[in-house]
Amino acid sequence: MKIIAVVFALAFLVIACSDYGRMPGTERIEKNCLIKLPSQYQVIKDEYEGLQDYTVRCDLKFSPNSAREFAKAIQSFPNYNLAVFDSVKWCENCSPYQKSPQGVWYRTARGFRYFRVIDFDKNCRVDFDTVRNLFSYTEETF
Repeated sequence: MKIIAVVFALAFLVIACSDYGRMPGTERIEKNCLIKLPSQYQVIKDEYEGLQDYTVRCDLKFSPNSAREFAKAIQSFPNYNLAVFDSVKWCENCSPYQKSPQGVWYRTARGFRYFRVIDFDKNCRVDFDTVRNLFSYTEETF
C-alpha cells in the first residue's frame, strides 16, 4: 500500500514540475501583448521557471520581412507612444499608460519595447530588436 502511495506522489510531482499543459510562449505573447505575431518566425527559447511565482521567457527570431511587418503592426497599436524613446522618458511621460489594460509600445535605440501590467501581481515586457530581428518576451509574477 505504501508503495502505491509513493508511486502516486512521485507521479504527481513529475506532472506538477513539468511543462505538461502549459500554454506555449507564442500564444502567451499574442494573448498578453494584444498583438498578432507575423507568420514567419523561429522559436529560439520557450522556458517556464517556478511554480507559484513564475517567469516565462520566449525568444523569437523573425525573418527580415516579418520584422518589418511586425514593426508596422506596433506603430499602429493604439498605445504606441512616439513621444517616448527610452526608459528615462518612460518614467516621466508614460505613467498614465503603466496601468493601461492595453500596455504601451515605445521606441528604443535598437527597436521597440512593450510593457503591460496584466494583473496586480503579474506583468509582461517585450524587447524587439529590429537590427537583429530578435523578439524577447518575459512574463513574471512578483
